[in-house]
Amino acid sequence: MAPLDKCFLAKEYGVLYTWAWAPIPRGPSAVAPPAHPLGPALHIVVFPWLAFGHIIPFLELSEQLAKRGHFVTFVSAPRNLAKLRPVAADVRPRIRLVPLPLPLVDGLQDGAESTADVPPEKVELPKIAFDDLAAPFASFLAEACADGEAREGHSKQCRP
Repeated sequence: MAPLDKCFLAKEYGVLYTWAWAPIPRGPSAVAPPAHPLGPALHIVVFPWLAFGHIIPFLELSEQLAKRGHFVTFVSAPRNLAKLRPVAADVRPRIRLVPLPLPLVDGLQDGAESTADVPPEKVELPKIAFDDLAAPFASFLAEACADGEAREGHSKQCRP
């Protein structure tokens, strides 16, 4: 994974969105992205709220970012990723889907990983599970850098 130079957390209606990015070094083993008028390619981590009204548009945004030469790691719960349409073939080398299992939440039925999986009166339970992903998500970022995790076009170096 590329070095993560910046990380932003933003809340919208109590929902936490996390974005982290870093310049991607170019080299012979990297996927050749188109030229950037704004500078080097970035590695962007996208982690949308657990509702398909958020997941699908953020996947589309990820594809647009990849078309502009950036690398995207798209994080969601495993069953949510399985329900998505395939990533567009022309950007598939620049988008990586990463499953992050939801923690157990009292009252949240097994397999419920999005707001579509729970009745309206239990919509608070996915919110609790999403909030409880803060530490596992931070660990994912730290481990990805510590392990030098890489995919085609993704850097193996991370800075502290």
